[in-house]
Amino acid sequence: MERKVVAEQDIETRYRVRDHEVAAKCFEDEVIILNLSTAKYYAAEGIGAWIWSTLTGGHAPSRVVDHLAKALGMNAATLSSDVTPFIDSLVDEGLIEPDPKAPSAAVEPIDTITIATNAYTPPLLEAYGDMTELLAIDPPMPEADTSNSIE
Repeated sequence: MERKVVAEQDIETRYRVRDHEVAAKCFEDEVIILNLSTAKYYAAEGIGAWIWSTLTGGHAPSRVVDHLAKALGMNAATLSSDVTPFIDSLVDEGLIEPDPKAPSAAVEPIDTITIATNAYTPPLLEAYGDMTELLAIDPPMPEADTSNSIE
């Protein structure tokens, strides 16, 4: 797969979920992401889930890094060296793409993140294999409508 890098000049790029191929669900401190075209699924926890939510809420990588630096009391350059590869992996895996129609300012406010500096771990996108076998073993089934059942 061709590597697409978030270069310094792209720190103001806004991203969107590739809705036609990707489904995602955010839980408390985790996001699960499905790439329907490749049958792969992904998970990100903690800071990674927060970055996903913030990026897909319309915020540029520079705002993500600035907000993290202030919230965690850490150096922005250090955080950028962690955040940029994470964003690169989201792009490389076909989960997000640049949004040329994004407004110049994000619509959604940035959610507060509270993680102690000593608890900080760089964001990680965990990739899991092909879901085809999983779906073949246990295919999703619609819930049965029992409202007209015979008693």
